[in-house]
Amino acid sequence: MILTLQTQGHQTLEEVRRFLSGNEAVDFVLRDRLSAYSFIVETLVKFRYRALPRRDKGSIRAYLMKMTGKSESQVTRLIRQYLATGGIRDRRGAQAHSFRRRYTKADIGRLAEVDEALGQLCGHATRAVMRRIASATPSAARARPRDGSPDP
Repeated sequence: MILTLQTQGHQTLEEVRRFLSGNEAVDFVLRDRLSAYSFIVETLVKFRYRALPRRDKGSIRAYLMKMTGKSESQVTRLIRQYLATGGIRDRRGAQAHSFRRRYTKADIGRLAEVDEALGQLCGHATRAVMRRIASATPSAARARPRDGSPDP
């Protein structure tokens, strides 16, 4: 993991405090939420967060905020979750059911072709062109099921 390679220099609390007192910018960005969570857990384990005095906990909290780009309340919530469960996991549930797609990928592809060919007309003009194309094309060639889907 790239993060552990770039942050191996911060091994002691004194080094963390010096890093926080400096004005240097953080030179990397976390790729995703899970890499940020694993970085936070590794840091809390490395510095034995549970056993730290209050002042040092504040330093570690500020360090995590600066390194991950998360707000104080986010870091507090993640630390609280680590202390309660021994780890951090993504608590978001399954995604909600989305609406049925109105247009197929083929429809979107045709629309992009027409937009590029005609120089991105306004919506009404594009709709008129698409209706003209649909009426000129035999219905077998369109092969669009008529299940209440809108006209192309």
